Amino acid sequence: MVTEIKDKNARKGDGDRAELAFEMRNVTFAYSGASEPVLKNASLSVKQGEFVGIIGPTGCGKSTLLYLLTGVIPHYYEGQMSGEVLCFGRPTKSQKMGELTAKVGFVMQDPEAQLFNLFVEDELVWGLECRGYERKEMDARITESLSRFNISQLRKRVTYDLSGGEKQKTTIAAIDAIRSEAIVFDKPTSEVDPLGANMIFEVVRKLAEERHTIVMVEDKVDQMVMYADRIVVVHGGEIRMDASVEEFCKRPDEVHQYGLRLPQVAELAHYVKKRGIALPRIPLTIEDAIKVFKEAMAGRGSAPRGLVGGLARG
Repeated sequence: MVTEIKDKNARKGDGDRAELAFEMRNVTFAYSGASEPVLKNASLSVKQGEFVGIIGPTGCGKSTLLYLLTGVIPHYYEGQMSGEVLCFGRPTKSQKMGELTAKVGFVMQDPEAQLFNLFVEDELVWGLECRGYERKEMDARITESLSRFNISQLRKRVTYDLSGGEKQKTTIAAIDAIRSEAIVFDKPTSEVDPLGANMIFEVVRKLAEERHTIVMVEDKVDQMVMYADRIVVVHGGEIRMDASVEEFCKRPDEVHQYGLRLPQVAELAHYVKKRGIALPRIPLTIEDAIKVFKEAMAGRGSAPRGLVGGLARG
């Protein structure tokens, strides 16, 4: 597992982040036949090249928010909608799905719902053929995408023989091959084991470093905080928090109020602070926590009684 925070500022230029990839303006949406809206007066902006993580309890409207951003609503799922959603400056309502999918890739939580070709190579070929690329260009893109995600060895493999992590990496590589400007993920690690989850986060990290716009719904808040620029909290169909990862980790009471938790190292830091130890900052990773705690202990000379047991419990 990668435990260091990559330099997020390295992918934050002034000019190339000025335009919005996504914008929701006071959107309320209820599915057909539903008595209550699943999203209420939701507003959200995502800049090009930004990585926004979305968290919240089950049934709060996170997936519906993604469907709105990608145009799945209203083009596939119908219902009562007010407000406006823009994708790269244009309303999703006025764009055809072919236009939207050329710019935005969507990775579902179950990769088997997206894999419908027998071989991995064919899965990548399909999207390129639909867009009319010549064979030489397709071969180059397939080779490049498979190599980028370290799955070149899977090129001739049968898709249903792959592990969960390999299947998910294949779906992401297929989206990468068509050069989507933005990629939206709906719990991409929910169907894989911890090793597969780490593989997926490494892939997403690579995409973010290459200045793709990333919007990800995910329950694994520890990894999310390591890579995202912002954390958006959805609760009861409303966006309750939109903060930088640093600010998010400074607000434990508010986060707990929504039935969520901070990353383990941040929770530990707040526990230590309540025990009377001043910390220079709230750490986000294990490595940073070690530095912060060493600095705090050096200033005190010794740890208060009970702290060692508390640290072990985390």
